[in-house]
Amino acid sequence: HLNHLDTYTFFTILPGWTAFYSNKSNGRAGTVTLISPTIIDDYTPTQPAISPDAAGHVLPVMLTPHTKGDHTILLLNLYLATGKQHAARLASQLRAAAALPSADYNFAGGDLNFVEDAADTTGSEHRLAAYAVGAWENFLTHFRLREAAQPLHTYYSISTSIANSHSSRLDRLFHSYSESDLALFQPLAHIPPI
Repeated sequence: HLNHLDTYTFFTILPGWTAFYSNKSNGRAGTVTLISPTIIDDYTPTQPAISPDAAGHVLPVMLTPHTKGDHTILLLNLYLATGKQHAARLASQLRAAAALPSADYNFAGGDLNFVEDAADTTGSEHRLAAYAVGAWENFLTHFRLREAAQPLHTYYSISTSIANSHSSRLDRLFHSYSESDLALFQPLAHIPPI
C-alpha cells in the first residue's frame, strides 16, 4: 500500500505519465490510476469529486477529448470493501460511484472483493451480500456496464488443509460498449502470468 499522503511515487517511476491517487490510510485501501502520455495527447484527464465514503475504494478519472465531437471516457478504478460487516460499506461505495455522471464510454475494473456467481469461487466468503445487490445492479445499469470475459481466479487462500483452501474470481473489468461497438471488436480482459 502507498502512504496515505503519497502523490509522487509514480511520478519518479514513470515520468511523463499522469497519476491520479485515492489514498485512504496507511495499510488500508488505496488506488492509483496511471494515464499514458499517448492518451494525454488526445484527452484531458481530470479526477471528478466523489463522496469521502469512497476514498481509497473508488477512483474516477474522466477523459475529455481535445477534439470537439469525440467521446468522453470515464475510468472507475475499484478496490471495494471487504472484511467483517462489509456489505454496508461496499453498497455505500457503489452508490457514491453511481452518483457520478455517466460518460459516452465507461470502464470499471479492479478488485471487487465479491463474486456474483457461485461458479466464480470455491468457497462462500466472497459471495455478494444480499444487502449490496441493489447497489451493484444500480451501478451496472447507471454506467451501462457489462463484463469483459476473464475466467481466471485472482484470489487464493492456501491452507495446510485442502478443505480450508479456496479461490475466487475477484478482479474483473467492465465496459459500456454498445452492440454496434461489439460487432466491430470484442473487449478482452487479460491477466498476465507473474
